[in-house]
This record gives sequence, structure tokens and C-alpha cells, in this order.
Amino acid sequence: MENIFLCLSVITTGCIITLGLTSISEQLSRMKELRDKELSADSSAQESKES
Repeated sequence: MENIFLCLSVITTGCIITLGLTSISEQLSRMKELRDKELSADSSAQESKES
């Protein structure tokens, strides 16, 4: 019986860790996309000022 509980706890812990990592990576990619958009907007604004 103890082995079953141990396996279940290990599985649930693994699931929680993987879910946390995926959500963190998604947030990072979203932040990166936003930063890229801001950078491209800044560069295009500078180009329009120069011309």
C-alpha cells in the first residue's frame, strides 16, 4: 500500500512541476513577444522621425 501512495505522490509532484514549467515558459514567451513589439514600434517611430 505504501508503494502505491509513493508512486501517486511522485506522479502528482511531476505533473505539478511540468505544469508550472510550461506556464512559466508561456509567460516568458509572451513577455518576449510584447518586448519585440515594443522594440519594433520604437524603431519604426525613430525611422519616421528621421525621414
